[in-house]
Amino acid sequence: MQWRRVASGIMGVSIILLVTPSLLAKTPSEGKPPGQNPPAAEPETRRKLFDGRSLRGWSGDKARWTIGDGAISGRSDPSGAAALVSDDRFGSFRLTFSVRVGPGGEGSVCFWGRRPSEARAWSCPGLAFTFPTPGGWDGRSGKSLTWKSVHSNPVKDGDAWIDVEILADMHTGRVRMAENGIEVLDYVDPEPTRLGAGPLSFQTAASAGPPRQIQIKNVLVDTAPRTGVLLTVNLCGVQTPAEK
Repeated sequence: MQWRRVASGIMGVSIILLVTPSLLAKTPSEGKPPGQNPPAAEPETRRKLFDGRSLRGWSGDKARWTIGDGAISGRSDPSGAAALVSDDRFGSFRLTFSVRVGPGGEGSVCFWGRRPSEARAWSCPGLAFTFPTPGGWDGRSGKSLTWKSVHSNPVKDGDAWIDVEILADMHTGRVRMAENGIEVLDYVDPEPTRLGAGPLSFQTAASAGPPRQIQIKNVLVDTAPRTGVLLTVNLCGVQTPAEK
């Protein structure tokens, strides 16, 4: 047996309770009939959008989009940007991928719009969000989006691989983006009823100088996210000393 002293608020008198070890060890779930505990949340199921060997499931200019070392490579040049468009259409989703953009380069992901025409395959007919410098624009109107900057750009090495997560809710029009475990952008569309399911497209930016390249790998998507939080974001959304 174990003695425990419990302070009472009555006249400053202490009361000694006798508590057995069995009571101390008892958990709230003990004593319930089998099967009464709440079920654990099911993990999200993500599928690969890139097999690491081919552009199966994607359409784009094969002279501008190639495969090498398990990654998709996209090249921009003075003739304009280039788009790699998914065959599938997406509404709400969680998208994660790794990307490497050369110094001075930029890439973007476009969604919630129609499929680009062959004549203007570089254009984004939906909403586009850029990396590594976070930002966004409406490809239909050509105007910049008004979004909340949650954190300054956490990418310190422009030639390193960046882990990107995008959580997009088509019903509310909210898009959140994280880079390297830090949330960098939070956007809410003012007219979510105008949004519709459409293909995803990775895009390179036009380059006035020498051709620039972006590389993309580990492309995963979940079309039914079970949680509204960014799964890659660190606790409190701040960098640890090792990441600074």
